[in-house]
Amino acid sequence: MTPMDKAWLFLKMPVYETNVPGIRFVTQGDNEDWTQDKSLHGGLPGVWIKEGKTFDSTEREIPHESDLEDFAEITNMTPNQFLQETGTDEMVEDDYYKNLMQRAMQGEDMRFVIPRADYVFTDSPVGHDGRHRMRALQQLGYGDTSVPVFRQW
Repeated sequence: MTPMDKAWLFLKMPVYETNVPGIRFVTQGDNEDWTQDKSLHGGLPGVWIKEGKTFDSTEREIPHESDLEDFAEITNMTPNQFLQETGTDEMVEDDYYKNLMQRAMQGEDMRFVIPRADYVFTDSPVGHDGRHRMRALQQLGYGDTSVPVFRQW
């Protein structure tokens, strides 16, 4: 990553525009707390929100911007590439994220936790978070559109 790329990331953090109209991904910055934001979708407890359940802020998984210099980077990947890498085994198919993304594409103010790969989770299949968000983009016709992804080195 060039010094200019790093400076641009710093200026824009923690919201990342995608190549999909209306879809914005976020990471957790030092001065923001997205953990209880109801207009933010993703980060493991999305199913809990959908079912009307509550959660403690420590239970929401949002990649931290400060990790980018230490062991991770934001890179671009298509939803098709992401799903091929992470697999789709045991995915529950529903239109939850597809409907949310359609609303965002129509101008509703919302954001999504940035998908991530190469990250070990205990509550999710190892190596990913974001398959349902990426599947929704794929279903909306953006399977070959490059979007930002948080990746561990």
